[in-house]
Amino acid sequence: MPPQTRKLLLLIQGWVRDSGQPRHEMIFTRKQLRDAVLWGDTQLKLHLSRLVEMEYLLLHRRGLTFTYELLFDGDGSDAAHLNGLIVP
Repeated sequence: MPPQTRKLLLLIQGWVRDSGQPRHEMIFTRKQLRDAVLWGDTQLKLHLSRLVEMEYLLLHRRGLTFTYELLFDGDGSDAAHLNGLIVP
């Protein structure tokens, strides 16, 4: 994963964690994320599309608005990780 894409993933993960909502209930727009992470729209579009392609984010379409949901539940390390897999 490119470094800036990984950085955005970690920023999103921290933002969702700090929101206090369960990860699966936190649905957000690109504008909400742009305001939270203070990135430009073009840069955000590029890295969000990469995260959607790699299935770290789930894209929802609500009319003309795109919303996103964080699927990644890892710790951000470089270790192999499968989303949703419970390790005893």
